[in-house]
This record gives sequence, structure tokens and C-alpha cells, in this order.
Amino acid sequence: MDLFRRAILTLSATIVSIGLMARDVRAQAESTHDVYLVSVKVAETKANGSAWDPSGGKPDLRVVISNERSGKTYLTPVAKDTTFVKFDLKDPVVGVADGDILDILVYDEDLIDHDIVGISRKAITTGILEKKVLDMTFSRVEQLRLEFRPRK
Repeated sequence: MDLFRRAILTLSATIVSIGLMARDVRAQAESTHDVYLVSVKVAETKANGSAWDPSGGKPDLRVVISNERSGKTYLTPVAKDTTFVKFDLKDPVVGVADGDILDILVYDEDLIDHDIVGISRKAITTGILEKKVLDMTFSRVEQLRLEFRPRK
């Protein structure tokens, strides 16, 4: 549980820093691909079997994706009362290159206390970039789909 809390704090610090960096000063390499968030599907209940929200309500989902190398972070709009969200693919969420690490946080946004649905870190490899689609499962996230498109 201690490692889980540290991951939350790390991602929280990333979220807080959004917009504070004028430009990408930490980037060492040029991004070769754009990442698109296609969809996310989460379990109907929390791990303990209780509902995400009071009165048996469904979660209000938000996804945060950060590229560790570049420091770029993307937050989705909140999707109210749902366990499945399909996102608009017109704009990429972050850029990546082989060797980058993506930090992904999915949570149920509430007025007082947010519930963590799942946290994951994924190293991006040439194989993943060549496949163009990545399906991930972690914690209460049943499927999170990312699409990778080469930059032109």
C-alpha cells in the first residue's frame, strides 16, 4: 500500500505542475509518434464490491496520461456516471518515442474524495509503436486502449 500511495503522490505532483512549464525543457529526444486515448472501461464496482458513488452510482471518470521524459501531461474531461468512455481521436494526448515511459492514472472524480480506479506505468518499445494499438488492464481498469500514430 505504501508504494501505491507514493505513486498517487507522484502523479498528483505532475497534475499540479500542469501549465507551469513554458516549454518542454526536459525533453532529450524528439517524439516520433503521437498517442491517442481511444477508450477506457472500468469495473462496475470498487475492489471491495461497493459502488463508486453513493446510492449505487457509477463513477465520474477522468484519465491522466504523462510522458515521464517530456513532462507533458494530459487530463481528459470528466465523463459523468459511466464505466465506459470512448474518446474523440482528433487530437493526440502526448507525443512519445521508443524508450519513453507513460504514467497513467484513472480515477473517479468526486466533490470531496476521489477514488483511484487504477495506476499504471508503461515503457514504450519499438514493438508497441509498430503494433499501433495497446490494450492495458490494471487494478479496476478492465481495458484502456491507446493508439500510436507516426508523426509526419
